[in-house]
Amino acid sequence: MSADQPVVEFQRIDDRLARLAVRRAGSPFGLTTPRPFVHRLGFRDSPLYAVDQPPSPDDGWGFEPLPDGRRVASVDESGTPLEGGYLPWVTGSRVTAGHTALKLLPAGLYLLVRSPLSPRIEKEVAFGNEIVPATPNVRVLLDERSACSLVVGAPADVAPDLAQPLIGLTILSYQGPPTPVGILFFPCATPGPADPGESRDLLLVVPVTGELVLDSMGHAVGLRDNSRVVWQERAAREFADRCVRGR
Repeated sequence: MSADQPVVEFQRIDDRLARLAVRRAGSPFGLTTPRPFVHRLGFRDSPLYAVDQPPSPDDGWGFEPLPDGRRVASVDESGTPLEGGYLPWVTGSRVTAGHTALKLLPAGLYLLVRSPLSPRIEKEVAFGNEIVPATPNVRVLLDERSACSLVVGAPADVAPDLAQPLIGLTILSYQGPPTPVGILFFPCATPGPADPGESRDLLLVVPVTGELVLDSMGHAVGLRDNSRVVWQERAAREFADRCVRGR
């Protein structure tokens, strides 16, 4: 990496889509796996969410906020904005705080999506192959044959803050191969000013490559497939385009 190369490179695709390329040797923020099937999302020394993977694809996932997890600052104190026109592109969206989260992302390629989708409240949600009662912090973004997408916030008894970049975790073979991809979105920053409401676009951060793309069948040699390649080359963009279209 040259001295003048940005760690985080923003590239506008159109009014609703952009690419974010993160090139860095390490990041204090991301997905850690302290032991098999147990993952933690957020700052590595103080994660905000527990992501518990089932050993069998027939079982359910677990997504729980951690009470002592550290949040990203709502206001960027570094004084170094993202380059490439990010702020003009995101202006007018629902986001009022938490832009710093984008600068903390681990190495990888991401799609940024301004989406008119309105996350909805449901009585039950699919955590993998298990249907569970929805807690107040969970909203359904999409539930379709090609993708299951939820928003999970913290704490568990409060509605998720939607006025910040929603950091995605892509779970390939979410319900076992070749079933839909799961894309879970997590608000990781301290809430900022009042949410301007659902008339404004959400900002979804969709991981295409890197550690925030989790292959749920990667441990099962006999069941590995080409889902990671398909996601990178085609399915991630298809999901982003679907989110742009709205309902």
